[in-house]
Amino acid sequence: MARASMVALPVFAAVLYGGVIPREPLVRRVSPQSIQVGAFYNGTNVAVEGSVEAGSGVIVTVTGSENEAVFNKKVRFGPIWINSGKVRISSTPSVFLRFSSTPIACLLPPGMIAKYRLDEASLIWDMRIAPRSHDGRAEAAWCRSYLSMKKGDGSYAFASAGVRLADTSGGASFVLRFPWPKQAAPGAYTIHVYEIKDAAVIRQAEVLMPVVRTGFPAWLASLAGDHASLYGTSAVVIGALAGFGIDFLATLLFGKKRSVSH
Repeated sequence: MARASMVALPVFAAVLYGGVIPREPLVRRVSPQSIQVGAFYNGTNVAVEGSVEAGSGVIVTVTGSENEAVFNKKVRFGPIWINSGKVRISSTPSVFLRFSSTPIACLLPPGMIAKYRLDEASLIWDMRIAPRSHDGRAEAAWCRSYLSMKKGDGSYAFASAGVRLADTSGGASFVLRFPWPKQAAPGAYTIHVYEIKDAAVIRQAEVLMPVVRTGFPAWLASLAGDHASLYGTSAVVIGALAGFGIDFLATLLFGKKRSVSH
């Protein structure tokens, strides 16, 4: 009888869960759960941890909401460059960071990479430029320049590593640690995790990462939005107080000001 009970237990569990024994969640933890931007904020590190099947690869992306950027369009007139209008680039994420356990070309075929918007080419494909130009090479140059600018300030990153895998009993665990971009504006960001096996995405999960102002920066932002005139006055007063404070500190450290002889 005891032996029959031991056999029946796994069967009962399988029936209870609809015939499928539940797996570990793809994403177990994201730390921190939100990023607080206060007066002394100087960046933070983010950790993403989870579980996958043995032999799987992992790709993690961080994306911000789509935004529009406006640039001056310059043309050469003799030996100098002059402005000849504006160029608007839209349908691009404000932030795009990509990490993986191995280079993504080893995990997915080109069609799947494009489907999930995982490389530079797929981001360029989605870009919208206005006004449109009849010169395709000029538009391609604008797209490349935009990507270079975003990579230069840390808003975009296309890493071929970063996710570490470790074997566990019956599967594998992964961990990713990365510095959050300091220039990422307050808002809602999405951390997307893909589990890859046999050149296909077999599981995926999304986790929201809110970035919020707190304390004095939050008060200033609220003041600027709701009371513009009061915000302007406060900015002048704060600037003046800061100047007096620096002057007082310099006097305290280096003594009285020297008089200027005429």
